[in-house]
Amino acid sequence: MTDVYPILANRDGIIGNVGVFVDEARRVHGPNWPHWSYIQIFGGPDTDGGKWSQPLPHEVRCMAFDALVHRATGILYFSYWPKAPLTWASVSELNREIETLVPWILAKDGKEVEAKSSRPEIHVRARRVGDASWMILAVNVQPKYFDETITVAGLGDAELRVPRDARIFKSSDGKITDRFGPFEAKAFLVGPEPR
Repeated sequence: MTDVYPILANRDGIIGNVGVFVDEARRVHGPNWPHWSYIQIFGGPDTDGGKWSQPLPHEVRCMAFDALVHRATGILYFSYWPKAPLTWASVSELNREIETLVPWILAKDGKEVEAKSSRPEIHVRARRVGDASWMILAVNVQPKYFDETITVAGLGDAELRVPRDARIFKSSDGKITDRFGPFEAKAFLVGPEPR
């Protein structure tokens, strides 16, 4: 398990360090090392003298997705107490969203596939399950907007669903082009849900 709490008082921490810590643990222990990430949901002026800010829902979602993009096998949340009702309520919605991804993440015949983003600020992961199902996760770890192209080896031309936005669009020759807001995370799904 790793815990990195990047939402500092001035909001100048590096939120992408959540994924860096997962990668480092796997580098040390081996590529198939099971890894759980603690996600920060605490902060505010009454916490440790105001060292951290209270994470907002989109920041919590970004950290959780960054952990998943870097192949965390479990998500835990760390908080001293439920002081931020909006953030706490968002965790149940986030957990429901992550639960919909579990069939792709845990499928026995799933394989990690090379995926690249056109910008280092966008972290990506692609997983193919069988011949027809794909999960592509992407997260913007910066507080800026980006028009992004993600390239996924072997994806070709496919119809992608973005469940959170209820959008459907197409990839072209393995390329997905989309706009990412600050700290925005997205799941793109192709094909039927794996068993």
